Amino acid sequence: MINRKRIIDRFNMGMSIFSYYINFNRICNLHDINIEAESFVSDICRILYGWDLKNANTISFNNSGYDLISEKDKIIIQVTSTDKSAKLIHTLKTLETVMRKESDLSGYTLYFVILKPKADESSKYMGRENVGYVCPNGIVFNQKKNIYDFSTFIEKVRGLSEVADADKMGSLDAFMNNNRSLFGPFEPEVPIKNNIDACIKEYADNFCEKLFRHLYKDAEVTLERVFVQPEIYDSDVPSRKLVSILGNFLWNEKETRILFIEGDAACGKSSFISYLCYHYQQADEVGRGIFLQGNLICIRLRDLEIDEKEYTVEESIRDYLGFSNDNDYIENKIRFDNYVLILDGADELSMLDGYGRSSLEEILESIRRIFKRNKIIVTTRPQYIEYEKLRKSTFKFKVVRMQHFDRKMREEWITKYEKCGEKIPLKTKDYILNMDEKRAVGVADTPLALYLLVACEMRKELQENIWALYHEIFT
Repeated sequence: MINRKRIIDRFNMGMSIFSYYINFNRICNLHDINIEAESFVSDICRILYGWDLKNANTISFNNSGYDLISEKDKIIIQVTSTDKSAKLIHTLKTLETVMRKESDLSGYTLYFVILKPKADESSKYMGRENVGYVCPNGIVFNQKKNIYDFSTFIEKVRGLSEVADADKMGSLDAFMNNNRSLFGPFEPEVPIKNNIDACIKEYADNFCEKLFRHLYKDAEVTLERVFVQPEIYDSDVPSRKLVSILGNFLWNEKETRILFIEGDAACGKSSFISYLCYHYQQADEVGRGIFLQGNLICIRLRDLEIDEKEYTVEESIRDYLGFSNDNDYIENKIRFDNYVLILDGADELSMLDGYGRSSLEEILESIRRIFKRNKIIVTTRPQYIEYEKLRKSTFKFKVVRMQHFDRKMREEWITKYEKCGEKIPLKTKDYILNMDEKRAVGVADTPLALYLLVACEMRKELQENIWALYHEIFT
């Protein structure tokens, strides 16, 4: 039986979450959201309007002027995340050029889908002569009717009849069930007692608390206020922001199930996890933008009580999730299928004695089998995991490497630190910004090292002797 109210409520929430995701990409200056959104818009339009849409680039590579096309319905659609009238004007001029070269689009109706809750600016544009947009000859475009935004889709869903539109509502319900990261679970979840919220709160609190040097000072120097987005090295792409890789992994990746984030000591791995937990807990634009409607399980791996003589990996996970026995665990674990799983500090687990005969790789494989439907993020220092052993497994994974701070990132960190009310001596600042990159690796180019360095009296012998500096700041 179709529940019309539940479908409308889920769709409203899903579009709201999608809006968070797009705005988060804008905040982080990530520009590939349109590519990811095109198939989403295509499915929505197919369900709500019956249009048989295809990606235009599958017909003509690097197509200009429109993203989706239905040859059957004679419709073309431009998908854009900006509400600026300049974008629409540019698209219309591009189509004018296309029409001069070929007339294949003659008679087609043009739609714009603006990836925002409301597209007020673009829809109200009237131009200098008060006539609105100028459309190329041969293309059909109605400014009042053919500019869609999220509110257009929401109103369309609200207008569906439980009887007359039962097929559409059924298709929409199935679509939302296949995209639960946006539209939420089938039914509300019943809270159970477990360690999940406590661990997330601990990481989130760490993000907001004063850093250890400032516990008894007036200046509010917290990880939140000096946090700089990490950059990573990925063999497939140039160095880029870690949030971009993470967003693609959680939102767009279909085959890769585990993302390993490697980083040297003090490079900021746990700080990044604190950043994720904080924004997840806040459910703000960043949190919704990264996790959408998915939930989060964060496990500090060293906290798991794994000893094969008494306690298996599965039993440890069962207790961590709050299940009292195996039957309870088997019956209810499906509620965690939509969760993102973070495993922090795999290297620390490998240093502990007493977790049995299993290797670190075998423990990770065991956790993977338990969470076989979930996306998993694992942090570790390099060379602690033998990936060749994992490559024999059935699941796909990706390894990226967190980079040390370059000059631009050190500049950003200094600016944020001084905005907290602290002053850095000029000779220390000069040293940080103009250091020899190779000589300072691991000593003054990680977030922890920078924080310790600004507390250190930069005597001349320290500037000239990297090992003396290392001893000074870490002692």
